[in-house]
Amino acid sequence: TPQKIVAVVRYMCKVLGIKHVFVDSLMKCVKDDDDYNGQKHVVDEFCAIAKDYDAHIHLVHHLRKGNKESDLPDKSDVKGAGSIVDQVDNLLLVWRNKPKEDELAAGKNAKAEEPDSVVFCKKQRNGTGWEGSIRLWFHKASMQYVGSPNATLDMRPWPHREITRG
Repeated sequence: TPQKIVAVVRYMCKVLGIKHVFVDSLMKCVKDDDDYNGQKHVVDEFCAIAKDYDAHIHLVHHLRKGNKESDLPDKSDVKGAGSIVDQVDNLLLVWRNKPKEDELAAGKNAKAEEPDSVVFCKKQRNGTGWEGSIRLWFHKASMQYVGSPNATLDMRPWPHREITRG
């Protein structure tokens, strides 16, 4: 129930001192997709808990289906209550380059310079206020995303470090 997830998150922050909580996802916290007041209430509670305990609550939420998978998302694409975007301090949207994946699956030669995913920062209330995008390429051998199409990861030392090939 919404009350139970809010209570668990509060307990994690207040009693256990956890500073980063991931909730996957808002649609599992509220019974009905069209329960906009319920969504607003849960997000409001999470925002209050984050402020009260100096914690970060990362809430996974989904976007409305666009006309095409190649369309880049914007904050107006966030599913549900508009107050979700209004209340949060940060909004990150993740876009997966499905057209590139489809080309590769069909045996076509996709453009290496095109990212496999992009993370868009569409809202940053605190900090520098930076909003922009981060392009990422999937490194299959390590099952991780890296910052350039030529990057690889040196898997020997820990922590792993990114290496760019010339």
